[in-house]
Amino acid sequence: MTLHGRYAPDSPAAVRRYYLVYLVLDASPSMRVDLGTGEVERSGDLGNTYLGQFTRLISRMLRELSDNPVVNSLTSVGVLAFHQRPQILRPMSDLARPQVIGMPDRGPYTDYASVLRFLVAQYPRDVRAVLTERHRPDEEITTARPWVFFITDGRPYAQGRPQRDDEWLPHRNALVDGDIGARIVAIGLPNANEQALWKVASGPPGRPRNALIADGADSSSLAASIVAAIKRSITASVTSAASGNLLIDVPRGMRRATGNSHE
Repeated sequence: MTLHGRYAPDSPAAVRRYYLVYLVLDASPSMRVDLGTGEVERSGDLGNTYLGQFTRLISRMLRELSDNPVVNSLTSVGVLAFHQRPQILRPMSDLARPQVIGMPDRGPYTDYASVLRFLVAQYPRDVRAVLTERHRPDEEITTARPWVFFITDGRPYAQGRPQRDDEWLPHRNALVDGDIGARIVAIGLPNANEQALWKVASGPPGRPRNALIADGADSSSLAASIVAAIKRSITASVTSAASGNLLIDVPRGMRRATGNSHE
C-alpha cells in the first residue's frame, strides 16, 4: 500500500477513489472574542465568536454534503482545532456518521508547527482507517491527495513569541511536497498575516495559491460564505474531473492573498 493507499483484490470488478478532507480551525484566544462585545469568552459558550460560528456552520455543511449521494459515498472528513497543540474534534470518517463536532479546548497560542506536524503523522493512519472502513471484496480502492482547509485569524505564534518560518515551513512542505501531496487552502480572517497564509497555501503551478483573506465583510455572512466555498470545492473535486490542483473560488467578502516578493 502506498502512502495514498490502495487495496487491490485479485480480480477487481471496479476501481473507486476516496477523498480525505481536513477542516483545521484556529482555536486561539482571538478566535474566541465575542464579535458584539469584543471580550474573550470565558464561560465555555462560544456563542457569537468566529470559533462558535464555524463549528456550527461546519456541522451543518457536513449534513448537507451527506445529502449528495456521490460526495457522501466517496468523501471522509476530519475536523481539527489547534492552539498550543492539535485537537481532534471529529475523527476522519465518512459522511454517513453523525456530524457532531467536539468543543475546542482553550489554548494561548497559534502553533502552526504542531498542527502541521500532526497532520503529516496522522495522514497515513487516516488512510488505513478509510481503506479498512470502505473495503469491499470486489473493488480496487485508492485515495486521492487530501484537501486541508486551514482557517485562522492570526499568525504563527508559540512559546510566547512569533514562530519563525524555519520552525513550521518544513512540516508544511512535508505535507504538500512530499509523498502526501496535500492541497492546502489557507483562509485568513481579519488581522491574519497575509504572507503566512500564502506560505501555508498550495495551488496550481504558475498560478495564484489557494490563500484567501477577509476584506472587511460582516462576520456572520463571512463565515457562512467561507463554509459555502469549502462545500463547493469539496463537491467539485469529487464530482468533476478537477481532482488535481483545483484553484478554489474566492468567497464573498474575501480576496486572494499574495506573497508579495514571493510571486
